[in-house]
Amino acid sequence: MLAAFEAQGLYFPDSINVSDPKAVMARLAAAASARGAQFMPASVTGLAAGAGGVRLTGPDLAIAAQKVVIAAGARSRPLAAQAGDRIPLDTERGYHLEFQTAAPLLNRPVCPVDLGFYMTPTVELGGLKAPPNPRRLALLDRGVRQFFPELGQPSSQWLGFRPSLPDSRPVIGRSTKSLDVIDTTKRPHRSRHRPTVFEYKAIGPQGHLATRAEL
Repeated sequence: MLAAFEAQGLYFPDSINVSDPKAVMARLAAAASARGAQFMPASVTGLAAGAGGVRLTGPDLAIAAQKVVIAAGARSRPLAAQAGDRIPLDTERGYHLEFQTAAPLLNRPVCPVDLGFYMTPTVELGGLKAPPNPRRLALLDRGVRQFFPELGQPSSQWLGFRPSLPDSRPVIGRSTKSLDVIDTTKRPHRSRHRPTVFEYKAIGPQGHLATRAEL
């Protein structure tokens, strides 16, 4: 039972949602593998573009690739610099608390999980290395109890990193220094603009997935 409150909102009767993004990604990966793609989990810390392609390096890793697509989200900036491009990318840190419930408390999908829901209305600009801010989590806990006073304790808490740019536009395009490096960072959080293709860019994952493309 919701506590009494006054609010406004937008209702989208034909909206859709994905209840299990991990399962969607697993099916996409399986489809790509069936068509010949190879996945190499590795930490990429170095990128050097030259006349013969692009060399990727990291712990126990050395790959010579013809083309490299850098899509590391908030972790893109370091390799972008190694590719020769400066991108004013910062990290938008998002928090959420997840609550497990015996039965759904809401009859509309709001950040759906298997059973329960999570509360996530707060972010901060704070980089990748700072520890979680407990005041943000406490703010979430107080806020959700305004609507569900009898709610139990959170079952888990989460901090995630999102790419953030001053104009809220995504970064898509080739590096100015090499046609073999292609940047395709995820759209900034809460982007209100259509994707924009720039003449320059290079996003560098300081770890996470690097793809060797035989193109």
